[in-house]
Amino acid sequence: MRESVDANTLLEHFIASRRQGLSPNTIAYYKACIQPFVNGFELTADGINSYLNSMTCNIGGKASYYKGIRAFINWLVRIGYLKDNPLRYVDPPKPEKKVLPSLTTDQVDYLIECADELRHKAIIAFFTL
Repeated sequence: MRESVDANTLLEHFIASRRQGLSPNTIAYYKACIQPFVNGFELTADGINSYLNSMTCNIGGKASYYKGIRAFINWLVRIGYLKDNPLRYVDPPKPEKKVLPSLTTDQVDYLIECADELRHKAIIAFFTL
């Protein structure tokens, strides 16, 4: 890894390398995810793990930060700044998948009864049963 380039300069080059027309929110997302990382942690697997472990947000938040860091690290590997991808040694945070509640049979029957047209009743029945 080359140490001669300032991490914030790398971040600016990374953002500039993204496709044209990035929204201001996407740019803010990259800066929020990556800037604290590059300013306080090494560009290594240990540095990435330390950064993620230092966060107080929930696992979903950590997964979001990881995605931004992953884009940055993969870019560093593509441009040749890093020879070895440290993400190979980092387990990504995995938020648990929420199972959304389903409708009861009585609720589905009520929806079908409330529909005015046979077509609407059929659509409700098709998507809920």
